[in-house]
Formats: sequence, C-alpha cells, structure tokens
Amino acid sequence: MDTVSNKDVVRRIYEEVVNAQRFDLLEDYFSPEYVNHKMPGGREGTKQLFVMSFDAFPDAQVSIDSMCEAGDRVWVRISMRGTHLGTFMGMPGTGRTFAATTINVKCAD
Repeated sequence: MDTVSNKDVVRRIYEEVVNAQRFDLLEDYFSPEYVNHKMPGGREGTKQLFVMSFDAFPDAQVSIDSMCEAGDRVWVRISMRGTHLGTFMGMPGTGRTFAATTINVKCAD
C-alpha cells in the first residue's frame, strides 16, 4: 500500500484547491475542527478568504518555492502572483499586478 507524505498533501492543496480554485475540496483536506491562526472561522473562514481573494485577484496563482517536512509538520515557502481586478477589502480593482512570498506551516494534527 502506498503512503502519501504530508508534503504531497500540502502540494495537492496548493495545486488542486488554490490554483484550480476548487474551494469545495477544502473538506477533503481540512477537518471540521481545523483552526487557522491567521484567519478566524476555521475551514469555512478559510473558504471565505479564498473566495474573497479570488474574486479580487481572479488570475492569482501560487508556486511552491521550497518545502521541508519534519514529523507531522510541513513548512512551505510560496510565491503568489496575480492582478487586482475586483474589489478587495473595500478597494476597487486597480489593474495592477502583485507578487508576494510567504511561509506557511501545516500540521497533520
């Protein structure tokens, strides 16, 4: 039987959920008890954040720059790019592009 590493799961989240904008798949990857310490509201709050973000930046894409796995934790450094075309946090679309880099830690708790 094949085992799937936590890194594989994290990679699939970025590819299948974020880049493909398939937010319905969050339920496949995040338990109902999921806590996001950056965004309140657990799994539903995370879904709302994705919907709001992609409404404003419909062409946004994430690329994985590096990943590290230790036990049940995965650190991932990602780069995001997109164009501000819709309203985001009260600011109407500007047509300007953005690029950002962030580091996230995912735990398999």
